[in-house]
Amino acid sequence: MEPAESKSTLYIEVGQCKTVPASSWSVVFLYQFCACNNYKIILVDTQKNCSQSHNNKDTHNKWGEFCLPPSMLSNSVMKWSELPEIVKSCDLPAIVDAREIVCYAGLCTVLRRLVMSADAQDPSKNLISLLGFRQTSLKTCSEVSLWTKLCEVQAPTDLTRLLQECRIEKRQRLTSIPESIQVLETSLSEPVTTFNAVYRQQKLKKTNLCTDNTETEHKEGAGKSNGPSLKTAYKSAAIITDKRKYKQSIYGDRTKGDEFKNEETDVKKDVTISMAQLHVQEDSTLNVVTTMDFNRSASNSSRTTCASKEERAQITASISNKSASDTSITSHVSNDECAQRTEDGTKESNSGQQCDALTPTEHQEGPLQNETTETKSKKKSSAKKSATQRSLPTLEHTFAEGPDLTLVDVALFPYIQCFVAYVNELGCTDVLRTIPFVLRWCANMRDMPGVVDTLVECGSTILEMPSDFCCDELMSLAHAKKRCSSQETEVGKGKSRKAVKAAVKRELPGILEKLQRHHLQVTFDDKLVNTELDWDSFPAEVNPCQDVDEKRAKNKRSQVESLVAGVKMLANKICTIVDFCSGGGHVGIVLAHLLPECHVVMIENNEESLRRAVDRVISIGLKNVTLYQSNIDYYIGKFDIGVSLHACGVATDLVLSKCLHQQAAFVSSPCCYGGLQDTHLITYPRSQRYQTAGVTCDEYFIVGHAAEQTSWNFDTEHSKRGKVCMGIIDQDRASAAQEHGYHVDLCSLQPSTCSPKNNLLIGWHKERDHCVL
Repeated sequence: MEPAESKSTLYIEVGQCKTVPASSWSVVFLYQFCACNNYKIILVDTQKNCSQSHNNKDTHNKWGEFCLPPSMLSNSVMKWSELPEIVKSCDLPAIVDAREIVCYAGLCTVLRRLVMSADAQDPSKNLISLLGFRQTSLKTCSEVSLWTKLCEVQAPTDLTRLLQECRIEKRQRLTSIPESIQVLETSLSEPVTTFNAVYRQQKLKKTNLCTDNTETEHKEGAGKSNGPSLKTAYKSAAIITDKRKYKQSIYGDRTKGDEFKNEETDVKKDVTISMAQLHVQEDSTLNVVTTMDFNRSASNSSRTTCASKEERAQITASISNKSASDTSITSHVSNDECAQRTEDGTKESNSGQQCDALTPTEHQEGPLQNETTETKSKKKSSAKKSATQRSLPTLEHTFAEGPDLTLVDVALFPYIQCFVAYVNELGCTDVLRTIPFVLRWCANMRDMPGVVDTLVECGSTILEMPSDFCCDELMSLAHAKKRCSSQETEVGKGKSRKAVKAAVKRELPGILEKLQRHHLQVTFDDKLVNTELDWDSFPAEVNPCQDVDEKRAKNKRSQVESLVAGVKMLANKICTIVDFCSGGGHVGIVLAHLLPECHVVMIENNEESLRRAVDRVISIGLKNVTLYQSNIDYYIGKFDIGVSLHACGVATDLVLSKCLHQQAAFVSSPCCYGGLQDTHLITYPRSQRYQTAGVTCDEYFIVGHAAEQTSWNFDTEHSKRGKVCMGIIDQDRASAAQEHGYHVDLCSLQPSTCSPKNNLLIGWHKERDHCVL
């Protein structure tokens, strides 16, 4: 924990005349919105000079660009060259803690940090709710999260380009909607897909039922009806049905001799069977059935009255007539077939009863007879789940991530506000009719308390759009167009595991043959020897067993030993080592302890993992460590060796790209080959060698999925094939480095059984002075 009397420092980039560049708009807006006052603010002047006068302020503001609020103008201003090294090594905005050993860099990381500190300062405001369900809003990196990419990359880039066009190119018209606005429009037009959507729907349904029941009771009490209405009687007959007998009537389980002993329960059974039939048929004329919830029979029965026997009989007859012409939930068998099966001894029918709803288990022939109990149970559960989800009300897509205001909305709103101001200044507001969902979202944002006041403080003009710009007709039209376009363009995307497995089985042999024809064969050079470390001589906090069980700790120690051995081969006496995706500090802390003259930088995006690493560093008392909570691409400092242990998917290629850019050596053990995908920073294949061989992106990703077949059983055919596919991907990475003047060895962790993902890339630039053994 930070000392109570100290304050963290917030570094914000400012431009000419203390205007705020697009990359920092969200930070200034959120800082004012949350009324933070527990930070020391440093304004970083990245401009060489400020040649424009303050008279030009209106020229900036008319495009919606933010100016610093009066409360922030009195803060200190520093030039980039005057910044401490911990700040100069990352992109702004950034926060440095009071101890000056941890830096929080990157837009989304800083926004989350501001919200958490503001909530801790005044919990009564409940600002922590901005982080959303399980506090995950804007938590993951831009390579994985659509919203993080939109807030950190796309929106600032698009709006910066618009400002440049209107100032430099003197652009007079808008030719197209920016991509970031289109992404937001598409998301707002789709159903809510949050983690807790079903829970929220169930809660909304319960609220609606209570409201409907209250209104119904009020109307019934005011009227003089002789009996319950058809709808009320139907609900009553369905709700009072015993749940166990309901299941038995649907699935035909009468092994325990459960029979309906009187006419009243027979009516209940018929009503229940018809309800189940209607669930599957999804008859729009009887949609009320889908709002039934048998799990709430006890609570609902207290608010309803039983219909008379005659009324229930009438209801059953009317429903049976309707369902007779439709497909039943079970396989209907004619009376002649039932009689024939009775004569053959296949099934004994109850006297006086007709087989109107027989189950597949009892009466169907063929494959269904061989279904296991587990398979039938899964089908029943799936059908019940689907029927339940169909009965739930739709959540309103009021804000970006669903019905609640989150950090995504606060981060995007300044950019959308700037875009609206830009369009208004050009006089082409008709283009806004193509984004009705975004305009409705803007209106919802302006209705939130404090939003308009914050905009005014930031010098932005409040523009009200005509109400017909976001009317229901335009939104319905936009939704229909989006649905048609998605049907045309989304074919083949989002493949299931089964489809991926089938693609690997079908196409992998041909891909391997193609690689062999182009002489793209994988060779391993296991040059690591004597990797063991004397863990007993280390402080207890250095040992990985602090975070995991002993079995995992043993494997983790072997993995760390291999990377440390690789670093020792490359390290000079004094150098900077960066541990990318450092997690809890398993590798970085060992390196800092063994190489006290070297400076170790640990970069981790996960808040919980970084917190554990900070605690361990402070407990050991290491003085040669700096920690960053940041995405990989936000670190811009100079370093000599880059290290990563099981950086997932694209993260490994981001690490290698950083190293190649600075001609730094690298020791990297990749992971999650099946998670490879093209991003705004990385595309595949990585090397010209593989591209020249004609390896397509799809073929490359199929090899990556096949690499995921490795397991702890290293002798299986799948594991051996997975090892080959891992080598293919890593050979491409090695080839890309070799094309940049590197010498690269593709090795295995020692022992190779310490992890299924046991490849290790060790590379150094031929022109750099490294002590390579």
